[in-house]
Amino acid sequence: MVDIKRYNSSVCEVFSITNNSGNLKLFTFYDNDLRFTCDDLENFTYSIEICPDDSYFYTLVDEVYDAVSNRQPFKYLKFDFDDNDLVFSETVSNSKSLFKNGVIEWHSDDSVYNVGSVLYILKEDNRYTMTFQKSKAHLNRVDPFADFTVTIGNNSRYSPYNITFMNMFNKLRDYYVNQINISNHVSREIVNVRKK
Repeated sequence: MVDIKRYNSSVCEVFSITNNSGNLKLFTFYDNDLRFTCDDLENFTYSIEICPDDSYFYTLVDEVYDAVSNRQPFKYLKFDFDDNDLVFSETVSNSKSLFKNGVIEWHSDDSVYNVGSVLYILKEDNRYTMTFQKSKAHLNRVDPFADFTVTIGNNSRYSPYNITFMNMFNKLRDYYVNQINISNHVSREIVNVRKK
């Protein structure tokens, strides 16, 4: 079962996702780029499995995989307007470089393509494996985060799929805030019942 914690400060919002197979962090910083990272700083690769027991987070990963694999980056977005108004023009090169042989392969936007960290998302049977590959060097890096950090930038080489991943983050935020509100409400109800 997944454990989701949120840390918030004036410069950073972090979600820590922990389950039996490992830990994953999603965060935004001052530039509003989305970043994925993990706690393992010693190995060249690090993997975490996401399975149906991980409930809502599994659903979010499933939506991202489905949207990317079917070349529908706006599929799971909530719109205040008709989604037919969106114009999606995709170059063949960014589609092929992002989804290869059934695997999402996101090269970090904070570095040149073959140097930066990479996030792989593989679907096997009914589970996902998210694997980080550490950056090969510190060349041409824009931000000084850990080598496992994969940036999904506002001006991404994979645009508009950066919106697909940001939508995932926003849904995670909404889910977490709603869970807190429900917990607070239930806590107040328990106190009220005990007072009677």
